[in-house]
Amino acid sequence: MKKSMMIASFLLVIALAVGCGVAKSDNPGNKPAAQAPAGNTSGGAAGKTGGSATDGVHAEAQKMYQAKCTACHGQDMKGGAGPALMQVGSRYKSADEIKTILMKGKDGMPGGLVSEEEAKKLSDWLMTMK
Repeated sequence: MKKSMMIASFLLVIALAVGCGVAKSDNPGNKPAAQAPAGNTSGGAAGKTGGSATDGVHAEAQKMYQAKCTACHGQDMKGGAGPALMQVGSRYKSADEIKTILMKGKDGMPGGLVSEEEAKKLSDWLMTMK
């Protein structure tokens, strides 16, 4: 019984690691896997268009999200193996808190799935999800 539980746990960890973007061989160049989440019901900057530097950073963050986060958090940000992120900006006081989670991990999410620069862009964008 213990051996089968250990095997099942190991397989679950491998599946989560592959699904959350640790294995990058199926996505050369880290190209976005799909379109950005359709519409931002939160009223944040994700659905806006324009020419500001912030818009460019948010567009880049959306692409990173699609490439590295959707397997666990869902293409629509409604969750799956990981929690929903639709209103994640309302749950944290700052982008730094989210960045720390991205860098170090939390609960079942492993840390280090993105670089520090990517974590900064993603956390700033995720804070707009309110």
